[in-house]
Amino acid sequence: MTGEPAIDKTFGKPAFEYLKDDRELSEVFNNAMTSFSAFVIPAVLGAYDFSGIDLLVDVAGGHGHVITSILQRYPK
Repeated sequence: MTGEPAIDKTFGKPAFEYLKDDRELSEVFNNAMTSFSAFVIPAVLGAYDFSGIDLLVDVAGGHGHVITSILQRYPK
């Protein structure tokens, strides 16, 4: 109702600050994000041509599955 993230109110801090303090939950979250990436990256690689990009940065890449998949397809 406030437009603010519920986790801030529930746990008293933003999500990534909370995850930083809970190593076990952080690992579960990171694994979930990697699984989601594994599910969607084939469609992304099929829809987008990364070949003309000179510099590509994966910010907050977790396990790095997305950037690794792109570089396997487009090694240059």
